[in-house]
Amino acid sequence: GMEGGSGSAASSRNSSSNSIASLKMEEAKTGAVMFFKSHTTADMLPESAKVTVLHSEVSLKHVFLILHANEIPAACVWDDAAGDFAGVVSVKDLSRLVMSLKDHPEKTLKEVAEGISIRQWFEANPRKTRGGRQIEAGPDDTLWDVCQLLCADTRWVPVVERNPDTGAVLQMVAYNLIIRYLIYQQFHQELEMLGEPLSDLGIGTFGSKVVTASANTPFGEILQILADKSISSIPILNDDGTLLDVFCQTDILIWAAKELDYDPSLSARDALALRSGPKDVTRLHTCNSSDPFSSILKKFAASRARRLVCVSPEHVVEGVVTLSDIFRFFLTPTSPA
Repeated sequence: GMEGGSGSAASSRNSSSNSIASLKMEEAKTGAVMFFKSHTTADMLPESAKVTVLHSEVSLKHVFLILHANEIPAACVWDDAAGDFAGVVSVKDLSRLVMSLKDHPEKTLKEVAEGISIRQWFEANPRKTRGGRQIEAGPDDTLWDVCQLLCADTRWVPVVERNPDTGAVLQMVAYNLIIRYLIYQQFHQELEMLGEPLSDLGIGTFGSKVVTASANTPFGEILQILADKSISSIPILNDDGTLLDVFCQTDILIWAAKELDYDPSLSARDALALRSGPKDVTRLHTCNSSDPFSSILKKFAASRARRLVCVSPEHVVEGVVTLSDIFRFFLTPTSPA
């Protein structure tokens, strides 16, 4: 759990010049925590939501096609034999499948994906559990509960309504849903007070720790970097070192449009040009280190992005801020100064 932190508010008051700003920030953090603890996942349910649930006997080829067609990164899986949900299948699984091809050079992605069902994949790659149960939330669980699950390295939490004889998935919750709900329900007035620049808050990954790749990097190599560094996206740079785009784990789905004719040597530049959907819908959302925290939060809420790439005025990458970073900031008690 990440609760606690008593005594931290008092000690943070005695910092000097920007004590007003940091007090406002403390209030905002306290307000966010109160909000998370006093709202349930049911409160956040839209009037109507389309939820994709896949059958555990479906092949991974179909997972590729269905996630791609629905433009979703993950789906809940139903296991008929067990009469229960079996967990979540996601683009992370598809990346892992694609990466496993290098051990079987004689096989194509299409053959491998057609030949394995979600159930078989889950047997070989067990889902994370909590107390021996699949990770899920109920309609009465608070957003605080869900944030704890998301913080523990689960990117999507299904909200399952359980009756004695049946269960129904109400929605898939990820950080981007919660941040929109927080900003639009709770923080629209307070937001303007959060004027501290990003650079002062210690949120995100900056400097030499930022992982980037050139536009000429082969697709297979990029997947390897994401896996090795346990990250879900990587800024892609032009030849002059400026930011071209951001490669996300969901970009594995471009192969669905190419009939799973996977080519590990395809460059990042050419791969990103294959993305489907309207060309003006960008996945690349940027910010500056001088941006106030309020505008960072607004950008996340408005763009539905999972990450912002922080750039200099010359469009050189300085850092990356993810929604995980934002939630870690909100949920971590301020340490005594």
